[in-house]
Amino acid sequence: MSRRVFIALIFIFPTLDLFAQPLPVPDLRCVSVNGDSVTLSWITADTTSFNLYHIYYSYDKYARYNKLSLVVHNYETTSFYQENNVQINPVYYYMVTADSIEYGTESLHSDTVSTIFMTVTPLAGNSIANLTWNHISANLAGQYDIYRRLELSDWKYLTSTTNLFYNDTVRYPFCIDTLIQYRVEIQDDVLECSSFSTIGSGYFSDGIDPVMVEMDTVSVNLQGDVIITWFAVTGDTIKEYVIYRQDYAGGTFDIKGTVSGNETSFIDYELEATIHSVAYRVAAVDGCNNIGLGGFLNPYSTIFIDQIDFNYCDTQIQLNWTPNENLSPPVQGYRLYKVDPSSSSSEYIGETSDTSYTYFYPFDSDSTYCFYVRAYNNSGKSSSSAVRCFIANRPPQPDTLNFKIASVDTVGNNFIELSFFADTATIGTSAVIYRKTSLTDTYISIDTIPNLAMLSDPLVTYRDNNVNVNDQSYYYKITVIDSCNNEAWLPFNEIRTILLRGMLKDNNVNWLFWNAFETLTGQVTAYELYRKIDGIVDTVIILPPTSLDYEDDISSFAQSAGRFSYMVRADIFFYAPDLYREIVYSYSNETLLTQRASLFLPNAFTPNNDGINDDFKPVNFFTDQTGDYQMVIYNRWGQKIFETNDIQEPWKGNYKGDPAPSGVYVYYITYKSLEGLDIQKHGTVTLLR
Repeated sequence: MSRRVFIALIFIFPTLDLFAQPLPVPDLRCVSVNGDSVTLSWITADTTSFNLYHIYYSYDKYARYNKLSLVVHNYETTSFYQENNVQINPVYYYMVTADSIEYGTESLHSDTVSTIFMTVTPLAGNSIANLTWNHISANLAGQYDIYRRLELSDWKYLTSTTNLFYNDTVRYPFCIDTLIQYRVEIQDDVLECSSFSTIGSGYFSDGIDPVMVEMDTVSVNLQGDVIITWFAVTGDTIKEYVIYRQDYAGGTFDIKGTVSGNETSFIDYELEATIHSVAYRVAAVDGCNNIGLGGFLNPYSTIFIDQIDFNYCDTQIQLNWTPNENLSPPVQGYRLYKVDPSSSSSEYIGETSDTSYTYFYPFDSDSTYCFYVRAYNNSGKSSSSAVRCFIANRPPQPDTLNFKIASVDTVGNNFIELSFFADTATIGTSAVIYRKTSLTDTYISIDTIPNLAMLSDPLVTYRDNNVNVNDQSYYYKITVIDSCNNEAWLPFNEIRTILLRGMLKDNNVNWLFWNAFETLTGQVTAYELYRKIDGIVDTVIILPPTSLDYEDDISSFAQSAGRFSYMVRADIFFYAPDLYREIVYSYSNETLLTQRASLFLPNAFTPNNDGINDDFKPVNFFTDQTGDYQMVIYNRWGQKIFETNDIQEPWKGNYKGDPAPSGVYVYYITYKSLEGLDIQKHGTVTLLR
């Protein structure tokens, strides 16, 4: 019978507190390097559940971490100082809390942080320090303050950045290789501690040329001096500026002067720009004598009027100049100026966006004319050329072309006669006569009087037949065409004729009105109004020069045929320059006003030979005295008592030589108006004895 043996295995487990709280995790915030030592700073953990802090470190973030032999027993401690080899690579740290030194329980570890390791690499011939460094922790990234110093001197703040790199360009006063140290600092706002990096260093000096000088303008003044301006170079300590000039295209740039680093302008007094276009360059020199020759890439050139096209038959010139390609913003246009050689005063004459301009002007023969060009842009900058002059060589021009008078024909009212003084001493000139009918119209050429030098008398007369003087007042002007076929309008050669008009008003009044006679070579002293009655001049009415209308009461001329003609004469004191003075006359058109014909008859008469109302006849107003007329008188039985065809013959109250009896009689009258219309009038008249 077999035996069965039972072996009981008894496992003894340590007692576990299933309800124990986990150990608190330290919050490591700063890792600061000072020489070969490191200071760690953290936020205090909960003090009720741990006895000490353990600190672990490694020179490789991903390798095994070693526990420092030193432990922190005081839970109130928030920083730890350790000497470590931190000048070769970053050192990585993390912390835990524990309940015993050796085999106790540890908390989860804090964020891993590292020392900030500064690397300094020289660039650009030791003129730029390239700084790079690492984060202390991805969770503690922030803004880094960068500091620089000479060895053992105080740190100087440079700038701040969130990057892990920075290029420091070394400038004056570091003119020779100098040991310069760098470090960065990042501040923790939670614990209010700072993490400083290791110190990086290198030998550096200012070997970088100043930046290219930005030119402003290059402009020539009226005296021929060139004013060069530029913008100050910033960011460098500039000792001086050097000005170079190229005297001809393709030539070398030679130094023409220097100014201090505080100046931004230079004046070249050598007048080279009055001969041709001149190019300039400016370079900056810093405190270490580095010169910014990069500015030579963009020379600025003066504007030069290189051609003036003119010949003796032109009344115009064409100016051509070199372009300005340097203004910034670019050139918007060019303005042209004429300079008075005697006073140096300038006058604006026009502008263009091109590099040539045609200028129209009545140039005087053998006279000097000077011009310059000014480029401008939309920011208010400008650049001027040198003044360029030429002598106008052209034949003499007429100096006299003055209207004397313009007057309507007084005989037939058919034409206007003009007279003017012309310069007959100038060979090859002609006069062109222009006309218009209102102030706002455009003058139209109506005729040309050729070769004025062939005339024996400088007083030229001309008849304009293509006019209607009863409907229009006319303006005239004269221009001159010289031997080069250039037309010029001299002063004192415009004139206007008089147009007279009229209308009938009530109470037997004729209203006359006219426009003023206009001339540049005289002054109206009076207007004389001529009046004709039935074709015969009756009177002349003299009016002051300001009068342009007149009301003529013609009631005293009722027995006339009623035909009134009027004409105005302007008396002008002629005083054209350099000519004799005299009184001249300009006549208007003749206008006719015809009053309406009418008869007035009494309704009774007393033929008793007392000289009062002894006969019966019509009182006529402006009837046609020579036209058909008939008056017939009938008694109340229709018997014809009296008849006459003479408008002046009355009925004296007789019948066949004997006195007719008192009573009512009927009259019938027929007559013609001035317009030739047949008019009848009838009624009754009472004869009283």
